[in-house]
Amino acid sequence: MEKDDIKKLVLQAAQGNKAAFGALYEETGRTVYFSCLKLLGDPQLAEDITQETYLTALQKLGTLAQPENFPAWVNRIGINLCKMHFRNNYAPEDNSEEIIEEIPDEGLIPEEYVSNDAKRKIIMDIIDTVLTEEQRRSVILYYFDMLTVPEIAEVMNCTTGTVTSRLSAARKKIKEAVLIYEENNNDRLHAAVPVFILSKLLNKEASNTVLPKLTVFTGSASAANAVPDSVTSTKTISGGKVMFSTVKAKVIAGVCAVAVVGGGITAAVMLSSHNSDDDDIVVSSQKNGDSTVSKNDETVSNTANDNKDSNLYWIDGFNGGTPSDTLPQDIFGSKISVPVDLSAIDSGNANMKMYGDDIGRSSDIMSVDKMIGENSDVEITFVSSDESQTNYDLTGANPFDRDASVADILKENSWSITIPLEEAVDTSGWEYESYGCYSNKEDLDKIIDKMGCPTSIYMDSEYDGMDDYKCYTMYWENVDYTISLGVVETYSNYEEYDVVLDYFSVSDFTYYSKNYPQEEIHEKDGEAVFTSEYTGITTPGESTVNTDENRVKIYDDLKTLDLTSDAALPKDISISYKGIDHVFTGNELIDDVRAEMVDTPDDEYDSALCYGKTSSTVDNIIIFDFWLNSDHTLHKIRMSFTTESDCSIFGITKNSTPEEMAAILGTPEVSDRNGKDQFLDWKSDSMSVNAYYYDGVLQSIQAYFEN
Repeated sequence: MEKDDIKKLVLQAAQGNKAAFGALYEETGRTVYFSCLKLLGDPQLAEDITQETYLTALQKLGTLAQPENFPAWVNRIGINLCKMHFRNNYAPEDNSEEIIEEIPDEGLIPEEYVSNDAKRKIIMDIIDTVLTEEQRRSVILYYFDMLTVPEIAEVMNCTTGTVTSRLSAARKKIKEAVLIYEENNNDRLHAAVPVFILSKLLNKEASNTVLPKLTVFTGSASAANAVPDSVTSTKTISGGKVMFSTVKAKVIAGVCAVAVVGGGITAAVMLSSHNSDDDDIVVSSQKNGDSTVSKNDETVSNTANDNKDSNLYWIDGFNGGTPSDTLPQDIFGSKISVPVDLSAIDSGNANMKMYGDDIGRSSDIMSVDKMIGENSDVEITFVSSDESQTNYDLTGANPFDRDASVADILKENSWSITIPLEEAVDTSGWEYESYGCYSNKEDLDKIIDKMGCPTSIYMDSEYDGMDDYKCYTMYWENVDYTISLGVVETYSNYEEYDVVLDYFSVSDFTYYSKNYPQEEIHEKDGEAVFTSEYTGITTPGESTVNTDENRVKIYDDLKTLDLTSDAALPKDISISYKGIDHVFTGNELIDDVRAEMVDTPDDEYDSALCYGKTSSTVDNIIIFDFWLNSDHTLHKIRMSFTTESDCSIFGITKNSTPEEMAAILGTPEVSDRNGKDQFLDWKSDSMSVNAYYYDGVLQSIQAYFEN
């Protein structure tokens, strides 16, 4: 369908044209349902989310600024609802994947697999059975929903690097599975074209998907006469917009609605057909109440409306109190306490994983020397050693304008850690509804009973204007840290159904260390609900980030500098590493260098000894290269400056200026290569030295013996 046709249907639907909305559903419903089905892996749940997607679209149709973009808009609503389901029902994702060699899209799947139903089923079976759940979701979001990698990372609550790794691993698995199938079935296909075959295949599969018959819509052949007239009535909304305002029931898990009735819970399942008495069923189950409902019983209890004028949201009845700037030390149980000591998690016995690698026990965390690149994230998962396997997800970013070790980054106290809700609050007695939601808002009092009164509460600005939701964040602030907890309350009263949806969901706790940027903690804060004398008292401590000692010098163009010098290249190469000075003459053999450096090399090859690690998986702080002769005589020493290590070569450090380098080595020759690359070169009869700058920052120096 052309964009102009979509636009016309949206404008007609916004004016109350039921047939137009039905046509929009027929046009876009398969895409939304297929996406939900492959993301969730559960047909019934996918139907429920699809149902809620179009109910949401129906309510918000008048807000769509560009009607022709309805297909992408409604699909994103479905993705967002799936995202909410992920976060409410699954533990935080392990943001670690094995780094797989990148497999290009070109030639990933032969073209014939798109058009041939049997072969297309082979690929779909691979996607559904061979890929992990996270890999499958990444593939669907990237190739079918056409989201970017950052958008997928936001949906799946992980890093962009994790998304890239999952897509790479998924492509590798798919290609291998196709080759295995063709080998086993003597059915090898060689025709492949450089296009997104996987996208074409998924779209073809979606077009063949049976569209669920959602009974809340009218105006399409598949849904005509499926709902009673009372459901399809329209009302005039302010501003002249006409919407299907009565079609608002959140139909969840078999069209299940929950109503708080005089302290009890009444669950109503309503499956209604206007043309069939046999299908006109209302079933009710209740708890601690006396209302009864049966088939064709017109005396359905309307006690769901008894709460109509009372406090509908827990937050509206919150009266505050006197908070304390000091939380109990044992508040999060035996495995973690506040203020959080990372090395003491699970008494120091938690297993730590980073990028899929085991990096030791929590007791060792402040000595982890794994290098993290500039502007890269540190993501560590602590897995408790006992059978409960409680996961604590730590995240932080490298704040330095250079590579730095995990230990140095954490010492900056600019990190956060996710602490499961159940670690502080016993939720076993809470009245669970579904989708990670609870139906008795009085259970929120138990959070305050355990944690004490928050120091502040702010509404979430992203939920402004949503009448049926109240989303807010509680903060417990201390001079040394901040703890936050997100809450979403929902209240919807559907009088025509005699149904009230009244529930809440709660996030896990987030603990922010002392130097975590306060503007990021409070980025989504809207209207203040409650503040106290302790609001905003968290004060950053001293930081070594980008001080003169650590700041990397940047030079826009080395050619503009006067680097004239009377100095001459030394005959020997002097280095300093880990506080120890060494001098090499070029006569050393490989065993001589090994003995001189004392430490065991981090990497060792036939003609190289490598010491220290940078954030790059292929780089070391110092590399000694040897001539490929019988003696393996020293030939070259290379030192990388993309680290925090206290090291130097010829007395030159990462912060030495080009003028200081010239004063030691003499006048260099300056050259440009490949845009942002610049080099300083020195040469004598016995030695050559090369300094490499990228984008104005010193990267490395390498010195060669010319013998």
